[in-house]
Amino acid sequence: PWNSSVDWRALYPERVPLLGAYNSQGTMDAEITAAADAGVDFFQMLWYDDHPERAPNARLLNRGVSHFMASPNSSRMQFFIEWCNSAPLFNVSSDADWATMVHEDWLPAFKHPSYLRVGGALVFKVISAGGFLKNGCGMNHTLAEARWQMLRDVVREEGLGEMIIGAGQAAPDKDEV
Repeated sequence: PWNSSVDWRALYPERVPLLGAYNSQGTMDAEITAAADAGVDFFQMLWYDDHPERAPNARLLNRGVSHFMASPNSSRMQFFIEWCNSAPLFNVSSDADWATMVHEDWLPAFKHPSYLRVGGALVFKVISAGGFLKNGCGMNHTLAEARWQMLRDVVREEGLGEMIIGAGQAAPDKDEV
């Protein structure tokens, strides 16, 4: 059973990550070194809304981003954020929550010198385009466009230039986008 009620680690005790079992600063430092030494150019970092904490220990999910930014090895490669907007827990439906994420969480990451840029533009991805529209914006296309525009405007106002915003799509998204 692959759900949150089962800790799979006890089922496979031989599966121990070589660089560290938990997301710690030391593990991230080692992961950057190993990846960079193997020719990897960037990490795609999953990011979950946790304002307020929406699930037990959800505040720990985003440590990868903060550990990467704090790593003395961060200049060896780049990273970008993929926002995991999975409903019902990690879905943002209010302008206040959106503004908090943009200003308090994403903007500091965008300012990091190792944040991925393509052609000078910051790269950002939302995991579910349909989920953003349906669960985050109530199927209101105008609201969805306004939130993306607000993100772009804040980035420009901070002197960070332009953005490339991508989106994932799943089978249920087809009817919602």
